[in-house]
Amino acid sequence: MKLKGIKIEGPQEQIIVLPRQRGENLVFKFVAVLDFTDFENLCPVPKPRQVTKPGGQKSLLLDDPKYLEALGIWAERKTHYSFLRSISATDNLEWETVNMGDPETWQNYEAELIAAGLTEPERVRLLNVYSEVQGLDQRKIDEATESFLAIPQEDIPAE
Repeated sequence: MKLKGIKIEGPQEQIIVLPRQRGENLVFKFVAVLDFTDFENLCPVPKPRQVTKPGGQKSLLLDDPKYLEALGIWAERKTHYSFLRSISATDNLEWETVNMGDPETWQNYEAELIAAGLTEPERVRLLNVYSEVQGLDQRKIDEATESFLAIPQEDIPAE
C-alpha cells in the first residue's frame, strides 16, 4: 500500500526504557500485532447455545451466564496474548512461566513482571505503551493533525 506515493511497510513499534540504578536499564520493545490467527486457533470465539422455541424458531442464548463467562475468559486471554505477542519484539526476553502454546499460562506475565521488580507505575507504563502501539491515542492523532496543518499547503506534494 502507498500513501502519497510512499510505500507503507511494517507495523508500528515503540521502545520504552525503564531506568535502573544498578546494572543495565530495562529496554522493552513493543510491536503492533496484526495477525491473530494463532490465537484464534488456540482460543476459538465461544459460541452461545442455540435453543428451539415453541413453533420451531431457533434463537441464541446471548444472555446465558455460561456463555458470558466463556466470552469474558476469551476476551481476557486475547488481551494477554496480544500483550505477550507485542512485547515479544523485545530482544532476549524470556518468560519463565508463560508458554505461548498454553493459554492457561498467559496471565502469568504480570506475576513475572512483579517478581522482576517492576513497580506498579512501571507495569502500567508498559501496558500504556502496548496500548499506544496497538492503536493511536487521541493525543497522538491531535499532534499529527496539528503538525500536518502547520505545513503551508503549497509545500504539500500534489497527488
